[in-house]
Amino acid sequence: MELGTTMKTYRSAVLAAALLSFCFVSAAEAAGKYYKWTDSAGVVHYGENPPDPSKAQKVSVSTGVPSDQPATEEDLEKKQAKLMGDAAADKEKKEEKVESEENAKIVKENCEIYKQNLSALKNSPRIREKDAKGEYRYLTEEEKAERTKGAETYIQENCK
Repeated sequence: MELGTTMKTYRSAVLAAALLSFCFVSAAEAAGKYYKWTDSAGVVHYGENPPDPSKAQKVSVSTGVPSDQPATEEDLEKKQAKLMGDAAADKEKKEEKVESEENAKIVKENCEIYKQNLSALKNSPRIREKDAKGEYRYLTEEEKAERTKGAETYIQENCK
């Protein structure tokens, strides 16, 4: 990797971290003191500057950080690590889902093959196959019985 590419990557990472930190600090700063009050017409209002603070109720605004304490660097790092962990977990779940769907498709295809083979084993008096040398040979009755039992077992365990 070239030195210029490394510096660009480093700059991008620092910029991303700074923006993320700014977002957390901005949320904490935005969550100042808010009040709820009712005017003379009976309309409920919310805001930072009530007309009569003695008649207004203070409203708690949740930002994930107590409003009387600024967010610390450690809090921001924990939140960032949690977000990264959540993203990785979501990606892993998606990959598992895709893998599970692929496995289900393979099992379904195998079930069809085993059902066809079982039908041929039960309905054909003689079954021939190629051996390792490429020559055809007929299955013995014992081999047919063994393969029939194997196919039935596979279908019973995997095909529903």
